[in-house]
Amino acid sequence: MSLPVFLCLQTKSLGLVRADYLLDTSLIKQVEINSIASSLAGIAQQISLLNRYVLTELGHHEKLKNLPENKALTGLAEGIVEAWNVFNDPTSLVLFVVEDVTYNICDQRFLEFEVRNINHNIRVVRKTHTEIGKFARLTEDKTMIVDGSPVAVIYFRAGYTPDHYYSQLEWDARLLMERSTAIKCPSIHYHLAGAKKVQQALAKEGTLEKFLSDPNQIQAVKEIFTGLWSLDYDKEGDAAVEMALKDPGKYVLKPQREGGGNNIYGDLIPEVSFLV
Repeated sequence: MSLPVFLCLQTKSLGLVRADYLLDTSLIKQVEINSIASSLAGIAQQISLLNRYVLTELGHHEKLKNLPENKALTGLAEGIVEAWNVFNDPTSLVLFVVEDVTYNICDQRFLEFEVRNINHNIRVVRKTHTEIGKFARLTEDKTMIVDGSPVAVIYFRAGYTPDHYYSQLEWDARLLMERSTAIKCPSIHYHLAGAKKVQQALAKEGTLEKFLSDPNQIQAVKEIFTGLWSLDYDKEGDAAVEMALKDPGKYVLKPQREGGGNNIYGDLIPEVSFLV
């Protein structure tokens, strides 16, 4: 079987990454890393301001110093603006790739407005994969054109699940974007690097040593890892299945999906057909 090969002319990628943690007694444990459509920065920053407002209204102004600043939204927006600057075309725009129906639109709009607040010269447009497949095009030098303007940055808030690709048109749209000179957030490389399977592989004994040389750094990173086990068809995978079936309340079954609502917990794990 032959596979299509495409040349990616843009060597730069923009990573807007969210790391999720849970507090385990006095330690934090990393649940996962999200490299695509990392959301809630806008809402989180507003909640921080809400907490400050409530404390002030309750007459506890002196306690404001105990609340850390949350500048997640500003940080993400600055990343997009910097990528636009790197593209170095003042006529170019930033493209938000969105779902047909977006329930988390407020968080997305916060980011869009913050980009404009930092640099009002940056135009932000929102398009679905379907719209991109129908109306976007590449020039001979692989510049992506949307609404008559070159695209500097593509920020994916959709495209992280197969459900977002209704037909070949949407897959062709993704390929068109990847082949373009626009700086992607994430590029397909960063998208795959954030996959659950990659995170599980990074937690395997001996893997971190390939990327870090300082033993203290390696140990510090390992301390935030939760247990991550493979479900591969080998001895390690068989042992993981046996552990989960024996005491399912200790485990979470995480499929290779993003967007929330995909995990399987506790007593529901033994009901998954491929485990038994």
